Amino acid sequence: MAKRINLKEILRKIDNKKTANEFIDMTSDVVLYLTKEKVKAKEVYERIGLAVRYSLLLDYYSETNKRFFYREAQKTKKDLYKKLGKKTQIDLEKIEQEIISFFENERNLMKKIRKGKNLSEKEVKKHIKMKASDAIYYSRILGDFIQKDLTKALHEGNMIFDIGKDISDYEEDYMKQPNILYSYLFISLKEKTPKGLNEALGLTRELGINKKILSLCNVFLQDIKRNRIPPLTNLAEKRYRKLKEILK
Repeated sequence: MAKRINLKEILRKIDNKKTANEFIDMTSDVVLYLTKEKVKAKEVYERIGLAVRYSLLLDYYSETNKRFFYREAQKTKKDLYKKLGKKTQIDLEKIEQEIISFFENERNLMKKIRKGKNLSEKEVKKHIKMKASDAIYYSRILGDFIQKDLTKALHEGNMIFDIGKDISDYEEDYMKQPNILYSYLFISLKEKTPKGLNEALGLTRELGINKKILSLCNVFLQDIKRNRIPPLTNLAEKRYRKLKEILK
């Protein structure tokens, strides 16, 4: 008998996801810092919260192909759009079509890995960039409240986060879906890329991949700092420190 899926429980886990809530809090705090208006900060908290839930549900749908994730995602999107102006809705639709290309890129990357084909560092960096492209969606929502364009900063912060998350998810992702750490190791090791995280991290240090990753993320961090927005910088620094502890 198939195990019944408790959608309410899944939604509760999504809404209580610590890292997602940290990001939602940060965007609200950024608006408060720049505008000094609590009402705007509250509105951003609600809108970004719905946008993040929508993104996570689409991720679940992509990974499992379970239609109820798609249906719930569309309900969440409808709730989000009720809070947005027509121009913002049109812009988000365009952005979403651009983001969809990420899933095709993921499938192509996984095909190459499974067939043992050569993978380049350029391809891995492209995957990192596309994986974090939902930041463009969130930035457009913020654009209704602040004049400063934070697309690049949000994108770079999300790239730092995604690299750290893929390290945590290494064993769960193994040969199921593209994983950033696995992809870096695959460039040198191909089919000898290990299944276990501890061995993978050891080889990451041995091959100098840890230094490459930290150097890349440090560039992102320094870019973010140039905006001189404490809530934005603080979350990026926290994510970078966590990544550094894992890879050092």
